[in-house]
Amino acid sequence: MGLLIKIDEASKTPLFRQIMEQVIGLVDSHALRLGTRLPSTRALADRLGVNRSTVYKAYQELWALGYLDSRPGSYSTVRHRARVISKSDRRDQGLIDWHETSAHGSRELHEAHVKEASFV
Repeated sequence: MGLLIKIDEASKTPLFRQIMEQVIGLVDSHALRLGTRLPSTRALADRLGVNRSTVYKAYQELWALGYLDSRPGSYSTVRHRARVISKSDRRDQGLIDWHETSAHGSRELHEAHVKEASFV
């Protein structure tokens, strides 16, 4: 698969971040669809002329941000991300119900913290 990524060696932006931001743009614009396999770190590094660890770090950041699914020794795929609502899009429709989504222990801890903070 040929990802349309261009690296600017003269940029002050680190190479891994350039890769990461471009992949995010491709996913957010739906140019990369759910389940799309990304090139291996070795293949993409060779194509871009960068160190494999640079691509690996970009993929790790993308995984941490919820853009990729991957397993060691396997390929990385675009994963489904929950839509983040911006401040200008504050309708009840589409909002995550955090009370329903969070773990019971987390809710109890939050409620205890709020109760304790109200006494201070």
